[in-house]
Amino acid sequence: MTAPGINPAEFDRRLDERLGPVSQLIAQLQNGRIWDEVGVGATDETTISTSYTNLATAGPTIVVPTSGWWLVEFSIESFRNDGGAGTDAYISFQHGTTNNAADDDRISNGSGQLVPGSCQRVFKLVAGDTLQVKYRVSGSTGRFRGKRTLAARPIADPS
Repeated sequence: MTAPGINPAEFDRRLDERLGPVSQLIAQLQNGRIWDEVGVGATDETTISTSYTNLATAGPTIVVPTSGWWLVEFSIESFRNDGGAGTDAYISFQHGTTNNAADDDRISNGSGQLVPGSCQRVFKLVAGDTLQVKYRVSGSTGRFRGKRTLAARPIADPS
């Protein structure tokens, strides 16, 4: 849909000027959810950090457009820790302010084998909250491979 007398590129530019992130959000919407993915391919990204951090390719990251309850889902094609038994690789996400830091109540793998991982959590979020997936290890080197996806969709109040 475009305004009469305006070419589509000019219409998109004006829409972005007026609505900013809203037009970007519209482009992200799929099946009522917002999503982002990074790291497509078989290349490993690694970390030796024992605190949650970004990998070389940060994210995935999304911004919540409206306040309310959200079902947040994230997944990774495969990950592991090179240290073997007794060392874990962790994947979590930070949401909102830095006071809501990533924590270990998400996904972990201590098997030493490349395995897929996914997690779903329900949060009450505020419009503008940024969700970003973070990574850490308990020791050694964590390897994170393939597509990493973060998605969120609004849900009814679960109480």
